[in-house]
Amino acid sequence: MQKLFSDTRCLDKLAEEKFSLTEEILMENAAAGLENSVRDAAENLRPGFDSVSVLVVTGSGGNGADGYALARRLNGSVFFSNVLLRKICFTVSVFEAKPAKTPLCKKQKERALACGVRICQEMEPAHILVDCLFGSGFSGFPDESTAFYMERMNSLKTPEGDKTFVIACDVPSGIQLCRETGDSSGGINPAVCVSADVTVCMGALKLCLFTDEAVDFTGKIITADLGIPRHLYESGGIIPDAFLVEAKDMVLPHRKKRNVHKGTFGHAAVFCGGKPGAGIMAASASAAFGAGLTTLVFTGTGDSNHSGRFLIPPDLMVSESFPENSTALAAGMGLAGGEEIFRRIADILFSRRELPAVLDADFFYWRELPELLRTCKNRLILTPHPKELAFLLENCGIKDSQISVGNGCSFRFSRVRAFCEKFPGIVLLSKGTVSITGFCPEQGERAVLYISSGGSPALAKGGSGDILSGLICALLAQRYKPLEAALTGTLAHATASRNILTEWGLSSALLIESVRNLHISEKL
Repeated sequence: MQKLFSDTRCLDKLAEEKFSLTEEILMENAAAGLENSVRDAAENLRPGFDSVSVLVVTGSGGNGADGYALARRLNGSVFFSNVLLRKICFTVSVFEAKPAKTPLCKKQKERALACGVRICQEMEPAHILVDCLFGSGFSGFPDESTAFYMERMNSLKTPEGDKTFVIACDVPSGIQLCRETGDSSGGINPAVCVSADVTVCMGALKLCLFTDEAVDFTGKIITADLGIPRHLYESGGIIPDAFLVEAKDMVLPHRKKRNVHKGTFGHAAVFCGGKPGAGIMAASASAAFGAGLTTLVFTGTGDSNHSGRFLIPPDLMVSESFPENSTALAAGMGLAGGEEIFRRIADILFSRRELPAVLDADFFYWRELPELLRTCKNRLILTPHPKELAFLLENCGIKDSQISVGNGCSFRFSRVRAFCEKFPGIVLLSKGTVSITGFCPEQGERAVLYISSGGSPALAKGGSGDILSGLICALLAQRYKPLEAALTGTLAHATASRNILTEWGLSSALLIESVRNLHISEKL
């Protein structure tokens, strides 16, 4: 689990105060981190290149200064590649998209010029481009000439006519963050955002790299130390804005004891309503992820179960009443029921005060949901997609100028945080390209956000969310705590999706089978 920060300037300041690292020392180490990435990229160029051209595009502030320091370190340098078993020589030029403005940027430019770095008048073809135009402090929109340069960076070619490899310094230029909310400020215009193959974060990971809008522009994200190990850089007591969860954070339901029976692993009850396919997929996922028993509870609405086009897998039980020995409940997926159905499920949760549940889809439109949330603390997980999230917030009286169905993917960090702080003890899993899980333990505390960005585009298909609900229900049935169930279920869902061979060929059966075959060593 890695820490994510909206703003690392406070970490820079603490590093200066606590470890006596000057701004120039931090900058020199930033340039060294970029240099390592340039060398790695050079080794991956097609064989036969002994001379590699590097174009550094600089801005007027700190990122521009990093770029000049990189150019000084790299220009004319030669290193022996253990991968290619040959020497590689670098030629470096700098294009000033914005003239040096800050004192340190001007000083780094003087040093680069003294070392023979050439300033070019227009962007020239290059094997590797390093984007040092704007950093994480960028806000607003670039002027017309700068926007043109950013577009040119995305279309730059090598001298041989191939696409130039792009490395971004700290943040690809054009990605911006609203520091008050932690969200992308106004979204990202693809025409004025640099698309990087690698992003080198300086010191610590930036939260703005993990928004839905940003993921197509960051490429591979790595972190460069700034003269001290990362854990020391992050150790100043600054509270992270979120945490990035990874495959190693999964707690898969391994069965370590031998003297067990089906009841040992819980009983998942999945409600099935007007659109029974959704409930069947969720229940099948639950059975595949370790629940000892799984029952489809039919509500009597829509296509009931024993007729129609749906075949129920033989490992699922069927009932028209809620099993009394159930240890977890899932409801909402394809429920399409009226007030009576929602009230029936709510009454079960009111009467079974220890029963955990995952609620999805249709439940977010039920007007009495806020009452349920206030009563059932520390045992509910909600899993809305962006459109459902907007309705959920409105239903729960959380209103701001940004909330609407039309912009449901933007500002999700602040929305999840607002919901969790209003309803402490409830886990909210906001599904999207990036999944955001929020939880606030007590009233008055700050909600903690957990980010997962490892899912495959294959998941953009009907039924994927139903399967996620089933996975989480299985973990709840096996007595996982709600937050742990939400995080492990999300990571298992994402990891399994990446094992599907095509991005377009996902089916519920393939995804569930991939979940069955997960191993603890799986990596996102």
